[in-house]
Amino acid sequence: MKTRWLVWLVLAVFVSTAATPALAANGDRIVRTKSSDGLGVITSACRLLGCTVLGSLDTVPGQTQPSSLFLVRGLIDTVVTLLLSLLGIASIEVDRPVSLEQSAPSDLVQASVAVLDQLGKRTPMTYYGTVAWEGYLDQPAGDIVGVRYTHCSLGATGAGIVAVIDSGVDPNHP
Repeated sequence: MKTRWLVWLVLAVFVSTAATPALAANGDRIVRTKSSDGLGVITSACRLLGCTVLGSLDTVPGQTQPSSLFLVRGLIDTVVTLLLSLLGIASIEVDRPVSLEQSAPSDLVQASVAVLDQLGKRTPMTYYGTVAWEGYLDQPAGDIVGVRYTHCSLGATGAGIVAVIDSGVDPNHP
């Protein structure tokens, strides 16, 4: 009988201390300071309010560059934002957990159809003295940032960088 209780006790301790995935806890806040060297500011504010600085969000671990964005636990109310602005804090927001949906492999194949449709437009067109594919010149992102308007209405020649049109988010980037 003693052995059975001991086994249950060890099992209960093991289960209660098992690692859990990182989630935003109640009271976690993302705090932005006004200065780029905000560790002193946020540490002082947490000493006054009884909260804990969990870490910097805009500095890579191991680097010593100044930070202005922190994850703070135990900052209960965002109503104190006005008071904290006097201490050098620019903004406070709730740290909300985000879950990424897993796509079925069949959905991923269908998502690439739109990209492949654009790649099929390989009709050569003249673009400021050079030849480019029609699919390259008629990108949806080009309409969003106003490439045609910039070239035609403003008389821009294409010198310099107007916008960076990225293909998406790299989920494996650290």
